[in-house]
Amino acid sequence: MRWPTCAAAVALLLLARAAVAADPTAPASTRWIEAEQITHSRTNCGSSTIAVDGTGTTDIVYPDHEPGHADIFAVTRASSGERTTPVNLSNTPGSSNFPAAARSATGALHVVWQDDTPGNSQVYYAWRPPDGPWSTPENISTSTGYADRPRIALDRAGAVHVAWDDATSGNWEIRYRARGPDGRWNATRNISQTPGPIDNEDCPPALALGPDGFARVVWFDRSGPWAWDIHFARQTAAGSWTPSARITTGGHAFYPSLAVDAAGRAHVAWSAPGTPSTGQIFYVEETR
Repeated sequence: MRWPTCAAAVALLLLARAAVAADPTAPASTRWIEAEQITHSRTNCGSSTIAVDGTGTTDIVYPDHEPGHADIFAVTRASSGERTTPVNLSNTPGSSNFPAAARSATGALHVVWQDDTPGNSQVYYAWRPPDGPWSTPENISTSTGYADRPRIALDRAGAVHVAWDDATSGNWEIRYRARGPDGRWNATRNISQTPGPIDNEDCPPALALGPDGFARVVWFDRSGPWAWDIHFARQTAAGSWTPSARITTGGHAFYPSLAVDAAGRAHVAWSAPGTPSTGQIFYVEETR
């Protein structure tokens, strides 16, 4: 595997969404229904995550501060527009934030988030079968350090893949854990293996699965004083991980996103200084 030596700037197409209603004169392919207010919190709700199935049933998961601190809530909206009462998934005395959700081919919903109830932030997981109750949340990081910003993906067999940022070793690392279709979690793996002090800042990961069902992860990591680069690792057929590969050398690359195409090639975009000014978007494609 090799990465192209020159990265081309990628143009991102942003679809602007009206605040209230769609323009009735717009082509049908660009119309939006009238916006709905999903929550009615007396305080504030944080950044949400969303999952949808083939029938149009949508699950919206978000942190809400109404309990007096942030808890993770979930609402299901049927394609008919009917919504369920919000369910408090975390329901802890601590602060829960940064949820991520994914839906399986069978309709099960899987959610991860971070929660600082244990005294240091941990990654928690819960799932709900179709038309069934939510499971009891599990601490899947069991970190003695600080675990946060989880990402989740599901493969076709129903296995759950989770990656997060973790300071257990005294240094920020990217850790990964998977739950098999039988419901058993495997051992946590350190996939970044970064040397150095805690300010190396592996933060945060992006996770995607290939058509082979194996995970790929990218993140940015401190590579020197005031220097950061994008790193990549992939899961092998044996279940191990390739060594971390640095795919930028510019020294100021941040916040990567990741997708894998039908041929199994990884595509990565990130922010870095460029021409004519700072804060440009760059893109690279894996080649073989």
